[in-house]
Amino acid sequence: MVLRSCYRRRGLRELLIMRLRPALVSFILLLLLGKSDEAGDCEGVRGHVKLCPASVTLKLDSTAAEDVTWTFEGKTNSVPGGATFGPLSEKKKILTLPNLSAADSGMYTATFGPSGTLTVHKFTILVGAVPCTAATPCNVTGSSITMDSGGSGAVVWVHTPPSGTDTPITEGIKFSDNNLKAMGLFNVQAQNAGTYKATDSVPTSKDFPVVVKARVTAATIQGKAAVCPGGTVSLECKVTGDAKAVTWKKNDVPTTANVDGKDLTISAAKLEDAAKYTCRAKSYPGGQPVDSSDFVLTVSAAVDCEKQQKGTNSSTSIINSDEKKPTFDAARAASCSVALLLMTSLLQLCWML
Repeated sequence: MVLRSCYRRRGLRELLIMRLRPALVSFILLLLLGKSDEAGDCEGVRGHVKLCPASVTLKLDSTAAEDVTWTFEGKTNSVPGGATFGPLSEKKKILTLPNLSAADSGMYTATFGPSGTLTVHKFTILVGAVPCTAATPCNVTGSSITMDSGGSGAVVWVHTPPSGTDTPITEGIKFSDNNLKAMGLFNVQAQNAGTYKATDSVPTSKDFPVVVKARVTAATIQGKAAVCPGGTVSLECKVTGDAKAVTWKKNDVPTTANVDGKDLTISAAKLEDAAKYTCRAKSYPGGQPVDSSDFVLTVSAAVDCEKQQKGTNSSTSIINSDEKKPTFDAARAASCSVALLLMTSLLQLCWML
């Protein structure tokens, strides 16, 4: 009886586990997914800079009890279209923005409260910011940058532009914490160029040189469009703006043959060098690459290739009038000599008769 009772209880326990297993698995999955969502959020810090990775969800809490008006200062100067608000849409207390990208970098401002006593909360968000170090200049154009002093205690920052006077930087919205240890800037422009000096309480100083490049706006290929076999032709990729690098394609396939940066030089042209060439100007961080239009190079196999490339449209040899005249005079002289010889022969014959 005892054994039967044990077997019976074990059977009921196993049956209960089998029935609860699906619910238990679902609960564990929901728990993991919830944690995954939390780990994928980037929550802004009021009054400070927050570095966020790309593709996560941004959450900004205004802590307001009244209706909130959100504005955005970045590359677009309007709140990104994918943003939603809650928990009550009419109050817009919390801003949520999924799938963050570099274009979402900037300052988000929440304004609320009665007229005349408005409260303003600012959040600076940097996505995919370029880290600048004290070792080498930070070359950028329009991107976000970060500079970490690594200092201890309160840090003092000073900006020295290429031409101008030193300017202390105290605005908290540019820094990661109240000690101003790390600074971040979004949508860097020409006025942001120069040297940033960070001095901590030790004191230890670090200089962060920042160079702002001009955006690449155009790329065109210049050079002769035709060359003779064995001849030399040079193509140059003319770029408007500052290009970090220039790459070439031949018939839409990347090529490094005969390439030296912006120049592509063919010193002994072959028929297979005839192709469609394009160049791409790669920008510094923050700019977009720009492609040139197609440049078609012709390698002629004609016998009179040189004359054709100098502008002669016909392959027939053309002799000018000065060259023709000696030929005509020689022919006429020869005809006269033959006629004179015939007349002399006739006179001799007449005398003999």
